[in-house]
Parts: sequence; C-alpha cells; structure tokens
Amino acid sequence: KLAGDPFLTKFLTSPRKQGVSDFEDAMERRFFNGYWERYEMSFNLFDTSGISLIVDESQNFSFDEINKLILNHGFTSEINQNIHYIHDYTDQYSYVIRQPIFSKDSLLQATLYCTLKSKMIPEEIGFPRLLISSQANVFESLENYSIAKYHSGKLITKYGVFNYPTNDALISGWRPTTGFVDKDGFNHYVLFKSGHDVIVLSSKNYTWIELITAFSYLFCFYGLLLMPFLFGSGDQFSFWKRTFSLAARIQLVLIGLVFVALMGFGWGSGIFVRSQYNNNTSEMIREKMGSVNTELKSKLGTKKILDIAKDGNYTEYLLRKFAKVFVTDINIYSKKGVLLASSRPKIFNIGLISEQMNPSAFHSMSILSKSEFIHKENIGQLNFSSAYLPFYNNDGELLGYINLQHFGQQEDFEIQIQRFLVAIINVFMLLLAISIVLAIFISNWVTAPLRLLQESFAGVKFGKYNQQINYKKDDEIGALVKDYNEKLEELEYAAQQLAQNERESAWREMAKQVAHEIKNPLTPMKLSIQQLQRVYDPNNPNSAEKLEKVTASLIEQIDALTKIANEFSNFAKMPKPNEIEMDLLPVIERVLEVFRTEADCEILLETSLPSMVVLADKDQMLRVFNNLIKNALQSIPEGRTGKVLIQATLQDKLYKITVSDNGSGIASSQ
Repeated sequence: KLAGDPFLTKFLTSPRKQGVSDFEDAMERRFFNGYWERYEMSFNLFDTSGISLIVDESQNFSFDEINKLILNHGFTSEINQNIHYIHDYTDQYSYVIRQPIFSKDSLLQATLYCTLKSKMIPEEIGFPRLLISSQANVFESLENYSIAKYHSGKLITKYGVFNYPTNDALISGWRPTTGFVDKDGFNHYVLFKSGHDVIVLSSKNYTWIELITAFSYLFCFYGLLLMPFLFGSGDQFSFWKRTFSLAARIQLVLIGLVFVALMGFGWGSGIFVRSQYNNNTSEMIREKMGSVNTELKSKLGTKKILDIAKDGNYTEYLLRKFAKVFVTDINIYSKKGVLLASSRPKIFNIGLISEQMNPSAFHSMSILSKSEFIHKENIGQLNFSSAYLPFYNNDGELLGYINLQHFGQQEDFEIQIQRFLVAIINVFMLLLAISIVLAIFISNWVTAPLRLLQESFAGVKFGKYNQQINYKKDDEIGALVKDYNEKLEELEYAAQQLAQNERESAWREMAKQVAHEIKNPLTPMKLSIQQLQRVYDPNNPNSAEKLEKVTASLIEQIDALTKIANEFSNFAKMPKPNEIEMDLLPVIERVLEVFRTEADCEILLETSLPSMVVLADKDQMLRVFNNLIKNALQSIPEGRTGKVLIQATLQDKLYKITVSDNGSGIASSQ
C-alpha cells in the first residue's frame, strides 16, 4: 500500500514541503489506523540524499540518527525486512519501520521512516479514550496497576504510583524467580522474561479498613433486602398501623438523627470536596497558563502577527513541546477566534472540536476584555476545564488567545470521590452500629422509671393499701411520680368515702327495715290497749285475766322492738373520731386539686398563713370540705363561669375558713 499509494507519489512529485502534523494525520487516516492506534507513531520522509521532505521543527531524528538506531539497537523481523524491533527500548521505541518508496520504473525516490512507541496503557495528556478505537486493544484495566520494565538491569519505563528502583538488582532481591511477592504495601508480580528483560506488575494491598468496607457494603445490601419483609409482611399496611413502644420510638429517633446527620455530613463533604477540587484545578490551570504564556512569549514575543502559513509548523512544535512539559493540551486562536495551532491537531481534524473558539470564551475575551476565562466545556459526555488567556507580544500588542484544555485529573477526581465515599460509608456503618447500641441502652435507661410506674399502676387495688413509689430525682419522671403518689392518697380517701357512703346507704336501708318492723307491732299494741280500756272492769274477775294476757303480749312486742333497736344501734354506730394535730392547708389543697380537674371553674385558696395546725380528724375534715365545695359548685347555674373562693385567716387565736361562690344562692325568704 505504501509503495504504490498515489498520495505518496503525488507528495513526492510536489516541490512544496508539508507540515509534520498534516503529514502524520494523512498517514494515520490512510494507513495506520485501527490496530495501529495502540502505538504512538511519528513519521518522516527522506529523499535519496537524506534530506527530510517534512517540515518538522522538532527535528526528532535525522536520517543518520534513525539509521544508527536501527543498526545498533534493532532486530530485523523475519517476516518483513522493513520492520525492526528495538530490543533495548532505546528512547522507549518499540519498533522502527523503514519503508523504501519506489517510482513506477523501480527507481528509489524516498524512504519513509515510522517510529512506534507502545501505548498499551492510555497516555495521561488530553482525552486519549476519544482518540482510540476499540480495535486498538488498549489495556485500560491496567490503569489501576503500576508497571515497570527493565532491560539489561536498567529501568527503561514505568507507569503508576509505585516508586520502583532504577535497576533490577533490588527486584531480584525481592524474588529471584518469576512469581508474586509483597513489598512496601504492594503485591508485585515479577516476570523474568529473558536474561535481559524484567517486567513488574504491582497492585496496592488492601488495608484492614478497606476490608471492613466489604462488610459495610454487605450490611447495607442485606438491610435493603430485609426492608420489604419488615414493612410489607402480612397486610401491606400493617407496618403503618403498628404502634411502636416508647423505647422503640426513642431508638428510632436516635438512629434517625444519626442517619440524617451522617447523610448531611456526607452530602456537605461531597460538595466541599468538589468545590475544593474545582478551586485547585482552576488555580493549577492559572499557574500553567502563566508558565505557557511566559514560554510562548519568549519564543514568539517578537512577532507582530501570527501567520499560520509562515509560523504554523514552528508554533505547533512549540505547543507539542510545552504540552509534554506542562502535561496539558494547548491551543492558540487568532484575534478573530480561529484556530492557529494545537498541540493535538487530531481532535480538530476528526471533528471532535470546532476550529472556532468557544463562543462564551470569545465573548468574554474579545468583547468584555477579560484577563482570563475558565469554564467547563464538553465533548459528548466528557466534561473538561478549558482556560483562555490573551497572548501579547513584547510590545503589548494582542496576537491571539491561548487555550489550555485540562483533562488529566478527571479520573483522579473520580477516584478521590470514590475513596471519600468509601470512607464515609465506613464511618457511617461504624457510627450507625454504635448509635444502635447506644439507642438501646439510652431507651432502656430512660424508660426504666416508666416501667416502674407501669408495675405500680398494675398493682393498684381499690380499697386496699397501695405502696407509694420512692423516686427522689427532681425531673419530669419525678413530677409524674409525685402526682402519682398524691393520686394514691386521693384514691385512698375516695375509697374511704365510698365505704362511708356504702355504710350510710346500708344504714338507710336498715332504718327503713327497722321502721317497718317497728310499725308492724305498734298498731296491734295500740288496738290491744284501746280494747283493754273499754272492757276493763276491776270488779269483773275476767278482767284480771284479760289484763294479764294483754300485758304479756305488750311485753313480748316491746322486747322485740328493743331487740330491733339494739341491733340497729350496733349497725349504725359511727366510728370514733381519730383526732390528731394536723395542718389544714395541705388537706384543703388536695381537695381543691381533685375538684379543679373535675370542674370547669376557677377554684382559689387565699391565705397568708404558712400553716393551720389544729386538733381534728383528718377524714372528717376531708368530708367537710368536700361537702362545702361540692355544694358551692352545685349552686352555679349553667352558662356562668364558676368561681369558688376559700379564705383562711387567723382571728383572736382562732382559724376562720370562709367558702364563697358566685352561684345562685338561697333566697332570703327561705
């Protein structure tokens, strides 16, 4: 193809020399594409006198130098005599192709030289993945490894983060034969390819934190798997109908707070990391732009204008050189925003990027006269930072605009974000586990007094003595316990009142029965006496007998009545008062508390006395105040806001208690 291609024939017959980028682009498009993209290639064409027909300002190699390279370091292929393998990787060359170009009459017209450097791992400058086809078989998977090649004991090339020694003597000390070895936190596979070549492939060992990460992922994964069974078991709405205990709610709240806090922390930290990365990237681009501007000004500062026809090849050479130094792609646009030169012209030749300057950048630089402009641009889904800087000559005249395209750190940023997220997940899982344990402990600690209350409530029995709760802490639970103990006292009083009412009710029933029993014999007794009065005659001998019978009957009835009266007296007998010294104010307060909760009115106690100590029966005094307040409340008609006032004063060494209300009262006529 090369020997008979019309492009080369036409090129050789043309007296005009062609630029190296145009020539390389033509060669790659016509011949060296697909499979050949796994190599970094450069081309040169020499005539029969050894003079280059390609305008290459870089002068990578001369005719004599390339032939000397083949002679001293190349092995000729047995299949094709024009292909030479560079066995010692001099200047990192893998192959050199030397192809003679003949005319139709078999006369030698020129010799094409093509150098190949293996790039089985994509280079770090620019966006190589967009420029490499699937046929290139680039080992992108090796990007996560560190790689070193040794030839004749010397390190000839390396890739990755591991710091390899400069000779293979130390490598042999690691492992004398092919195999795996751990060294400096990395796992290395050492391949002794031949007596002169050694290849080392290195991967960083996992730390214990990274191993725990696997557990974190599994924890999250199985947790998500269990959620449908937790929320949807049985009835699909059973979870939402479920009533959680107080302890469970406390645990859920604590765990939820930790979860939300960690999520917020991760989200905020991610934003901070992204912001820091963008700021650092912008600052780095500014530094590189300043350095590139300084270097280009030293080379092109004397120019009045940049002419692509005259200075294009030299400018492109400078951009390629500086691109390798500063590890970034560099473009130069004219004052009108048209591309003049690029360190990577291929991206413009294949149409990935327009040769016209970005409209936003051109507007900022040309119309708004910005001193610099940095923003995001994209090619498809690939986003990258693009920076622009006006380029002036030594006289301060604008020659064009310098453009730096920053791609190389995008993957590093993604790795940083990934590592950061892994660290967040590890911390999240650890704190979540700790929060679960603490939530269980705290909920049990908080609800312990409540469980004590629950047990006390369950043991309350009406009409019997109930033990009060002994809780001395002055907190919300203490206030609840205090109220509970007071309610126990009120319950005890209510039980006594109920028992008293039951006794009074029984007494009334008994009184009715006694009255009935008494009325029954009274009538016949009355009739007997009246009859005796009518028929009694002292002179009649039968009257004495009659009197004796009536008297005996009356005595019998009177004895029955006496028995009934004695039984009634024993049953209705009231208990003796248990008089003790007591303070009436707490008694009144407890009675007021009962009625305040049951009545929709204002009940007040007004007194300036610190205490009211009297000798009285506590239960009877309770009944007194209960009756007074109840009567006062019953006197208040519907529709009126009730108010009951109790006043306690000291007058002449006597305590005076007055109960007044705003009820209807009793008319004076009654």
